[in-house]
Amino acid sequence: MQEKALSTHRLSLLNLQRKPFRTAALMTVVALLSFVLFAGSVMTMSMENGIEGLEARLGADIVVVPEGYDKDLEGVMIQGEPTYFFMGKEVLDQVLSCEGVAKASAQFYLASLNAECCGSSVPIIGFDPETDFTVQPWISEQYSKELGYGQIIIGDDINVESDGTILFFGKNYEVASRLERTGTGVDVTCFATMDTIADLYVDAKEKGAYFMEGVTYENSISSIMIKIKEGYSLTQVAGQIRKATGGAVEIVQTQNMINSVGGSLAGILEYLYIIAIVFWVLAVVLLSIVFSVTANERKKEFALFRILGATRKRLSSLILTEAFYLSLFGSLIGVAVAAMVVFPFSVYIGDKLGMPYLQPAMGEIMIVMVVSLVLSAIVGPLASAWSAYKISRAETYHTMREGE
Repeated sequence: MQEKALSTHRLSLLNLQRKPFRTAALMTVVALLSFVLFAGSVMTMSMENGIEGLEARLGADIVVVPEGYDKDLEGVMIQGEPTYFFMGKEVLDQVLSCEGVAKASAQFYLASLNAECCGSSVPIIGFDPETDFTVQPWISEQYSKELGYGQIIIGDDINVESDGTILFFGKNYEVASRLERTGTGVDVTCFATMDTIADLYVDAKEKGAYFMEGVTYENSISSIMIKIKEGYSLTQVAGQIRKATGGAVEIVQTQNMINSVGGSLAGILEYLYIIAIVFWVLAVVLLSIVFSVTANERKKEFALFRILGATRKRLSSLILTEAFYLSLFGSLIGVAVAAMVVFPFSVYIGDKLGMPYLQPAMGEIMIVMVVSLVLSAIVGPLASAWSAYKISRAETYHTMREGE
């Protein structure tokens, strides 16, 4: 039986197998580093994509809601929180009378019952097809037809009956289309025309849904989406709206909402970057110490290699190759574990972060994976470089005589 030659790569792997506990411990350090790099990068890109999706989704410069409900609006738009809030329909006429308002369209908010389509309540947003300029242009990417009476457009995370319908307040409605994932509250939101919403409102009341006294579908709306004319400032138009409505409304500038979410993201990114840098530095320092101690313990082993004919370059190569395999296997494990955490639980992570969260495309993920693997894989060789240099310069005779 022909024996295999002891190449540098094979000898390195055998040395790692000889010390399984030390090898596992060092691989764990690198695995933690690659986990942080890969998971942190994917989460960062997902949050950035979510904010871009939110900005593209809003479509309005200003949103008018009842006084005290500005945070509820953010909950609907960003996290898809089901909620009711209403104001009189006359506010729409007051808004349209303001100079600088180019377009204004009302929306009506409902919420499904907990026991229906999704196991939990979801928002239902009604829009007016004749005046709408925010919902229809956006959903036309998935559904080019005119949304008809009794039809519903649903977000990506909403379940549908096997016959293509969805149950609301004891009745089934036809699902016209499912929207692409956005990473925002839209993914758990349904859209319908005002005609369909009128039926849903009646059914909701019959099922016991509570609405404030005086609120009816005929005289109430939830929000007004507003587009500003060119040449007018948001502050100027907002002031006119406050004057026209008597200040009984909240005026939300959508860019401020996006900036608020972006500010939160900036804080999270700062922490993620700091954690990644700290982990990388700690990994290099810790591995450097371990490799230095290990190399010192193995001095006589390396001296024997020299006696057997190994060159100084071969010894350096052996140490660096061991370190490379440690880093490579550790980084692969870390990335694999990160993938098993980040991808299956993306919805949960987005909910816990309380921010728009949309995972990047596969091509971007692969780039991040490669970069994370490379950054993690170079930690070992970098940390062992000094030890490799010292061992390669040691005198064989003096090393063998040490301790005598």
